[in-house]
Amino acid sequence: MKRSKKSKPVESIRVCEDCGNPLVWTFIHAGCEYYCPSCGAMGDMFIGNKIHYPRKALIEKAKRIKARFNRYRKGLWSGGGRKRGCELCDKGEYHLQHLTPEEKKAHEAGLRGLERMKTCKGR
Repeated sequence: MKRSKKSKPVESIRVCEDCGNPLVWTFIHAGCEYYCPSCGAMGDMFIGNKIHYPRKALIEKAKRIKARFNRYRKGLWSGGGRKRGCELCDKGEYHLQHLTPEEKKAHEAGLRGLERMKTCKGR
């Protein structure tokens, strides 16, 4: 199958140092840009091993992991996140400190989903 003219080849993928699975770029954990849904490892933008010009199988695995991760990520609140238009956030509190009951339920469901994604032991 040929690539479309608009798409660019994947030049690199970061994989977890602990389990070897692809990392996802996210800010769901304060101060951590990368997260491994497979083992729970997280860290800054220098975590993991960078695989240059990865094989098609690794690219496909990364897409599957990211898609599954995105299903659970929607209701999660970062420890350092603020919600636009929220009075308490406007006063300087992080939104995680005062979630509504609905937001708390969605956040907890997201955390349970991330826990179910873990397929190996990590940190």
